[in-house]
Amino acid sequence: MRELPRVVAFPFAFVAGFLHGVVLIVLAIVVAVISVRCMILFAAIAVDAPGADWRNAIADSKGHSWRIFLVLLCTVAPAMIVAVVVTMILGFSLLTAELAVGVILPAIIVALTAALAAVVSRLFAAYSSQLGRPGNLYLRPAV
Repeated sequence: MRELPRVVAFPFAFVAGFLHGVVLIVLAIVVAVISVRCMILFAAIAVDAPGADWRNAIADSKGHSWRIFLVLLCTVAPAMIVAVVVTMILGFSLLTAELAVGVILPAIIVALTAALAAVVSRLFAAYSSQLGRPGNLYLRPAV
């Protein structure tokens, strides 16, 4: 889904470069908004929630899109900063660059994936009213 704006905007590159850029930016924003609004759907599917569908996820995230976006941004930003710093430090020689790309960056990605899964599950717990919760799901209140 991340490449969809590029694919759709590609024909506009032949008409005008500026138009291609504008279409690319508008489509990227649309895809980002839809992705943020549907983020809690993945947690609903994981726990087999009774109302786990696209419409319910959009309805549950209505009014909370900016908060969800900022929570996801605060989760991703430290990992991205670490990845950029590690790449800049280790990117000077071929051997250390291979070490960074082959070992360190995948470890950062694994940690980021686990953190995002935890964040999305908490977002699901906070905002899922129409998605519903399965009967065997016990949620403690946030402290």
